[in-house]
Amino acid sequence: MRKKLMLEAPAKVNLFLAVGGRRPDGYHEVLTLLQAVELCDLIVVELSSSTRIELEVEGDVPRDEGNLCLRAARVFQERIGRGLGARIGLRKRIPVGAGLGGGSSDAAAVLLGLNLLLGEPLKREELEGAAAELGSDVPFFLRGGTAVAEGRGERVRGLSPAEEIWVLLLNPGFALSTADVYREFDRLNPSPLPPGILPRGLVRGLEKGDLEEVGDHIRNDLIEAALRLAPGLGSLLEKLGREGPGGMSGSGPTLFLLSRDEEALVRTGIKMAFPWSSVARFREKGVAPL
Repeated sequence: MRKKLMLEAPAKVNLFLAVGGRRPDGYHEVLTLLQAVELCDLIVVELSSSTRIELEVEGDVPRDEGNLCLRAARVFQERIGRGLGARIGLRKRIPVGAGLGGGSSDAAAVLLGLNLLLGEPLKREELEGAAAELGSDVPFFLRGGTAVAEGRGERVRGLSPAEEIWVLLLNPGFALSTADVYREFDRLNPSPLPPGILPRGLVRGLEKGDLEEVGDHIRNDLIEAALRLAPGLGSLLEKLGREGPGGMSGSGPTLFLLSRDEEALVRTGIKMAFPWSSVARFREKGVAPL
């Protein structure tokens, strides 16, 4: 049995995010189309003879129980019903608090890594249940690719892989708290409508690689709330909108632009001159061993 695994933990963008009312569990009802991209954190999971779970981090992220990697290992331990010794290494490449799902992806990678190293004691449904316990986006990252998520985000349904599309990710150099953005959304929308249905044109456009059709249906209900907390994003979004189809991912503040032309996105990224940018291809899988 292997004792050590390195895994990729990809980022995501939300190409569609409709937000409904707050649920009794404190989460919001959502309907979202998520797309994994080839910008990945690296996770190393290694079994140890101790009874401790240790975490080593490269990057500006929590090193205590506030880190989802540690929480994922604890949840896994509870699910298998026995103690566990493991060392987890995290190399951050995805910006923190960026709306790209980095922490959720890291947690999914830890769950998958431990499950594979221990001979898969948790079946797929059990692993997805553990993921849902950790956060709304975590189940998606076990699947990756192109998918629709409903409920609070835990009900995930895979779609046909999108055509080869590239995405420019632009981060303004600061983080936004997801909880703060949702609180502002509640303030602005005391009686929000139900999330509705996913536009067929968006799915069709992704399948065909028709970015004009995709662009017609990109939506994010959290943009107004994010702009209230970070007003400077407005002019950046307007400027980016003149370059092609794009928007804001998740609760922000990362913005994205889609294209079939990688080099054109590189040039746009240089022109936009954000503190952080990256060009990545759409990814057909979620967290996975290297």
